[in-house]
Amino acid sequence: TENGNSSGAENKTGIDHWGCLITSISMVMNFHGIDKMPEGDVVNLSPINTWLKSQPDGYIGSWLVNWLAITRLTKIINEQYSTPKFEYKRIASIGDDVDLNTTHNLAAAKDEVTAGKPAILQILGHFLVGNGVVKDEDDLYITDPGYSYEKFSEHQQPLLSTRTLEPTFTDLSYIHLSHEPNISLSLKKADNSEINNLESFEEHISEFIVDESFNGGGYTQNNSPTSKIHEIEKPENGEYIIEISQENFGSFDLTIFTYNKNGDLSNLSSSFLVGKNKIQLKLIYDNEGNSRLEQIVDFNTLLNDI
Repeated sequence: TENGNSSGAENKTGIDHWGCLITSISMVMNFHGIDKMPEGDVVNLSPINTWLKSQPDGYIGSWLVNWLAITRLTKIINEQYSTPKFEYKRIASIGDDVDLNTTHNLAAAKDEVTAGKPAILQILGHFLVGNGVVKDEDDLYITDPGYSYEKFSEHQQPLLSTRTLEPTFTDLSYIHLSHEPNISLSLKKADNSEINNLESFEEHISEFIVDESFNGGGYTQNNSPTSKIHEIEKPENGEYIIEISQENFGSFDLTIFTYNKNGDLSNLSSSFLVGKNKIQLKLIYDNEGNSRLEQIVDFNTLLNDI
């Protein structure tokens, strides 16, 4: 599950039933020789979860793991142990108009695995690692934190996305925005030029309940969208305009994390009041230093303040 930790969740089943994503991440870290945390602990589920909880950008929304915090963690470990730093990519496999019951596309994942790099695979409510291509079949061998399956096809679930954490020695820059799905948000350049690498998607969270009778020995799944995420990989320097509205007037929390080329964090998250009248924010992004956020005061802003 993408949900790495929640106090309510831990009380129900323990972190081992909520840490499929973190366990998958630790497998990829170990594969690339990253086996020590900054304080010297072994890289596995519990130390990564503890570190994420201690960071301002470790978790987003309802305890969703922030992948970009993982890249920042590998940068910190690199500075101490000269291990690789990770660059994160999300590769969507299906669109909203595709039948989830019949479609999956392993092409991107197979490309990664064929190149000798494990890939983290997302299905509804679960993450696992693809680490081998099944000869003469459209299938992958997997290492699964929650199930005893050996092949991806045994899940009988569509592949929602492939997530890669690849060693890099250059650019860790990113812009990340996240919020509840009921908020309407658009992100554009101040000069209205197109943002070619903007990705917007809903991330799902699952509550896993132990179900020993389930085929494969896993957990039953209850999925619902919890966060809308907007991300730009290697964004251009300059000004970005964020427009926000919602059906009913009230406050909302907007998470904004920016990362410069070195992976250093600017936490620009804040709360705002908004209704049907849009408010605008100006994000001044700097890939060499710290970024800034300003609220644009106009007629709609004044209406929201009345």
